[in-house]
Amino acid sequence: MVTDERPSTSQGRESSSTGQKRRKLNDEENDDGSNGETILKKKSKGEKNDVNRGASTSKEENKNVEVKRKWWKEDKRDNGVRWTFLEHNGPVFAPEYEPLPKDVTFYYDKKPMMLSRRAEEVATFYAKMLIHQSSVKSVFKRNFMTDWRKFMINEERKIIKELEMCNFQEISAYFMEVEEKKKNMSEDEKVELQNEKKAIEEKYGFCTVDGRRQRIKNYKVEPPGLFRGRGRKVMGKFKAGITPEDVTINCSKDSKIPTAPSGHKWGSVCHDPNVAWLARWKDPIRGGNCYKYVTLSHSSDLKGQMDLRKYETARRLHSKIDEIRKEYWEDIQGEDMLIKQRGVAMYLIDKLALRVGNEKEKGETADTVGCCTLRFQHIKLREEQDGKKYIVFNFLGKDSVPYRNKVSVEDEVFQAFQLIRENKRKGNKLFHLLDAAELNRYLQSKMKGLTAKVFRTYNASMTLQKKLEELTVSAKTDEEKIVAYYQANKAAALLCNHQRSTSKNNDNAMKSLKSKIQKKAKAIKDAEKTLKRAVKAYEVSKTPEKKTIVKTKKKILEKLREEKRELQREETLMKRGKEIALNVSKIYYLDPRTTVAWCKKHRIPIEKIFTPAEREIFDWAIEMATQDFRFDGLINSV
Repeated sequence: MVTDERPSTSQGRESSSTGQKRRKLNDEENDDGSNGETILKKKSKGEKNDVNRGASTSKEENKNVEVKRKWWKEDKRDNGVRWTFLEHNGPVFAPEYEPLPKDVTFYYDKKPMMLSRRAEEVATFYAKMLIHQSSVKSVFKRNFMTDWRKFMINEERKIIKELEMCNFQEISAYFMEVEEKKKNMSEDEKVELQNEKKAIEEKYGFCTVDGRRQRIKNYKVEPPGLFRGRGRKVMGKFKAGITPEDVTINCSKDSKIPTAPSGHKWGSVCHDPNVAWLARWKDPIRGGNCYKYVTLSHSSDLKGQMDLRKYETARRLHSKIDEIRKEYWEDIQGEDMLIKQRGVAMYLIDKLALRVGNEKEKGETADTVGCCTLRFQHIKLREEQDGKKYIVFNFLGKDSVPYRNKVSVEDEVFQAFQLIRENKRKGNKLFHLLDAAELNRYLQSKMKGLTAKVFRTYNASMTLQKKLEELTVSAKTDEEKIVAYYQANKAAALLCNHQRSTSKNNDNAMKSLKSKIQKKAKAIKDAEKTLKRAVKAYEVSKTPEKKTIVKTKKKILEKLREEKRELQREETLMKRGKEIALNVSKIYYLDPRTTVAWCKKHRIPIEKIFTPAEREIFDWAIEMATQDFRFDGLINSV
């Protein structure tokens, strides 16, 4: 473990799940295996509408950084260079492990047992997990036990052989007590902790890019712990702590190279202006050529420029899409098996937004696949009584998200799948003549910069635009229009298979919302009774004072009704998006200018759709897009 002498926000031991709440969105920007990025979003509460409806932004949201440069008004150029000067202070590392107090005991076979330092540390990770559902899964237990034994000394291995005979209860209770103490800190202690966090963020959470101060998204290195992600094969495995020796720093040659923690040195230092990351290290779980990255905040100038280029590339596809579809349709019906497989793969990438699917490194990673790595068992062919032909998909996609879909296909596509599956069995690659490199070369030959991700971005953004046009027609009120937007957002998220795990927190949030609605309904009934009494009193006396009271009571009642409608709308959206990760598509795949144009056209306050964090990320789109913007409109190259 690394003792980072730079200030740490950690008080005591961190939970093994630290950072897991932030992992869902981390891979979406990079389909090349990069990992580690985080989107931290807070839902807007009680925001007031800007007087300029449909185009409002908050002046206070970015007060910790310099006034934003309006880069979108400058000359556009893309020569591959991301920066000319980059300086930062490197990442912040997790604190070194502190041994358990002497009165906190581990038991094996009902007997107290002292553990060696490393074995005890890994045991604490499991003890912290006892309150989570993951810890009861057999694969989690099996993986933990296998990895834990690697950290035991010989004497411990001889004794500890069965996890069922281990008792971690005292350790678990100790950490629950630590967490409880944190919750019950005095106000002075909370202020001190907050000041410490601010000091760390001020020093390590910002960097200088081409003379401008920019926010860094994920400057803290994840502490060691147990893997809790969706990947079944790796669930419960030990995630090693990262040391400075594992880290590659990227900065400009003329900058001050970050100082490594005392007693350590960086693994390497590079000066590559053609990449956007500040530091990287190999993913301790996936290994191979999979890396985690420290990057700039999504609201930074550089990320905004990259987003704009990404969406403009996707828009350029619109002028090529008919030609590409015509060609792959001919390929599907062709005789050459390689060409046929490529045509079917293109069909899947276009119609179902599947990823290309790069070959994975060998090792204990989840069995995730993409288009080129689909195997015989991942699809089934169905001819049903309705006369239609279906392909049934069932496999693990990126981040081990299940992809289950039953799709009606044309006869030609069905027949092509039949031919491709001939003489194959479980375990055989479906597209045995096609690999990711070959498919990517073909994509590039059709249009410069074309990738499967560009297809996903194009189809997701087109889905949003089309659905907004369809669903807004019948929407009369602002509430109905906002629901229409979320339905369109959901359609795009479903296309991209953006899912999230349901949890107790989701259920608790739903219960809390229902309770608020019930309380609001009761308050409305009480307000109605109060108003009736006030009206009767006014009818008796007809005094100005009584008239004012009636007006006040009416305003109170209308406000309560509006609050109830808002809660009910939130409940509807929560139900509809319970298992759909709407924000993933919104952040990474939906051109924000489509949303901004829709808001301006229908006079919907932008804060009703974009959170403060999203408004900061998409400030360029909010200013650039007029109500006439169309994703499929004519564009200039960017």
